[in-house]
Amino acid sequence: MKKTLAQMMIKQNINDITIKNLVVLANINRSTFYLHYTDIFDLLQEMENDIISQIQKVLDSYPSLSRAQSYSFVTDLISVFEANRDSLKALMGYHGDAFFIQRMEDVIESKVRKQINLIYCFNKSIAPEYVYSFLRSGCIGMLKTWIFSDCVTPPEEMAVFVYNTVHDIITRLIEDSSK
Repeated sequence: MKKTLAQMMIKQNINDITIKNLVVLANINRSTFYLHYTDIFDLLQEMENDIISQIQKVLDSYPSLSRAQSYSFVTDLISVFEANRDSLKALMGYHGDAFFIQRMEDVIESKVRKQINLIYCFNKSIAPEYVYSFLRSGCIGMLKTWIFSDCVTPPEEMAVFVYNTVHDIITRLIEDSSK
């Protein structure tokens, strides 16, 4: 049902999706739908919560993140994005859910912000809020582009690109601010 909902959300707004149309497309009985969900929004919420839960699992598997572990961390996060590509296309697309994107960004940033502070030393001339905002939007933008291109770049290459981009930006900021 989640896969069918994602397919439908790519083409239409969630408010225009009916249970009748969903069950027909999913080839299930209406009573089966109601056995698991109260309405379309309940199904949508479960789809979103599943992805957030998978992201949180990756975050929890790295209680403290060293620079050496950063690449593995990024790779594991990208694996979650790849595994949920169809759902994320729907949730991050034209008919998607901006609140979900915000939730996802907040969950990831809460972990990453702490770790960046431990790995990199920002001096007083760097405004970390701007750095985090830039990295947050940039990384989500890169991953969104990757997802909408059907993940043609292998996940390992994407992880290297994301990791190197973040590392290079932060390193450059620190170097420039110390001049």
